[in-house]
Amino acid sequence: MQPAREDRRLGFHWVPMTLFLTAVTIAWLYAAANIARRVDAGRPSGGTWIAAAAVIVAVYLWRFAIGKSGASRRGKSVLFVALLLALTPYIYGFAGLIADWARLPISKWVGDFVWVYAVPVASFAFFDLREQPASLKTYVLRSGVEMFVAVPLWTVVWIIAQSAFGWWYT
Repeated sequence: MQPAREDRRLGFHWVPMTLFLTAVTIAWLYAAANIARRVDAGRPSGGTWIAAAAVIVAVYLWRFAIGKSGASRRGKSVLFVALLLALTPYIYGFAGLIADWARLPISKWVGDFVWVYAVPVASFAFFDLREQPASLKTYVLRSGVEMFVAVPLWTVVWIIAQSAFGWWYT
């Protein structure tokens, strides 16, 4: 049996780090789900915002690991798409699709997915598929700007766009 591949740039074994990140992600999303349920009890649909924020943080955590993985561009893309697909049921679960899927507007079926993933996907395509991945400091600064500036701006633009498309009521 071959030992786990060590990524020399990071100095860790990829398999144990993947298991650690998986455990951290599950714990993070579970905690966010509990908070979302409490918020929904007092303010309906407030949990959707918490679930979306939790997914965005999880995506940024994994994006760094994928970007530093040493995989080819195609490999990084496959890993990132697999991550998004794995997190999609979590988004839909807290968007109310399970409870009343037949009467929900398109904004919940398509809009939540596009809303949560647009900024991280664009950033991944532009920054993380480069030959030389960013340093930890650059990644943290850029991710902070994206999460606290780009995502809120995108949220406002997407709400306006969904209203223009008429998705809130169909």
